[in-house]
Amino acid sequence: MSHATEPPSDDRLLRRDIRASMTIAALAVLLSGGLLYLWALWRVWRTARDAPIDADPERALLVFGKRLAADGNPDAEFIQRLSRAHHVLVAASGHQRELVLLGAGEAPAGARVLRQMGMPQSIRLHLEDRSLHTLDNLRNARDLLGPRRRVILLSSRSHLARCSALARQLGLDFTVCAAEDRLTSDRPMWRVLQGEAVMLCWLQAGTGWARLIRHQRMLARVT
Repeated sequence: MSHATEPPSDDRLLRRDIRASMTIAALAVLLSGGLLYLWALWRVWRTARDAPIDADPERALLVFGKRLAADGNPDAEFIQRLSRAHHVLVAASGHQRELVLLGAGEAPAGARVLRQMGMPQSIRLHLEDRSLHTLDNLRNARDLLGPRRRVILLSSRSHLARCSALARQLGLDFTVCAAEDRLTSDRPMWRVLQGEAVMLCWLQAGTGWARLIRHQRMLARVT
């Protein structure tokens, strides 16, 4: 008796797509003699260096969360993002600004901290508390606000190049705002920038390949 073959599960398809995109990215870096990675590193560094610390009061403010500390509270880096958000919100007091806090677990914790800091009453607060990574952060925010909504991406400087690349792929009209006053040039920061360059290579090469071969399932994951 023959048995029908069950179709692959969503998790298996996701793992397959991740492996394929990582392989393509690694090959692209090798075939370019490392130039693709150097381009990504330069882009991450330039975005981190040049990101402004002010924000257009007419745009909705999207604040990216970060994994909470062991005690369930925001760590120092997340507090830095929330502090910048508070500064931006106070500077725009009087405007009917929309604020979206992103991340499962992080969004409610961030809202609690901002209220303790003294969030202006005019702010319309949205909690996007279902996503677990940057891509889902932005996709859910797009669904929440609408695809044509003008937004500001507020995050740590090192994270902004990846946020920008994903926002561009999702069709968002965006600008960026940095949590830190300026980019530091110490060794730990360079390690973070190098890791972000790897992620950017993976994103750009994998997406480019999916577009080239018109792989709709892979494209649907990142657009």
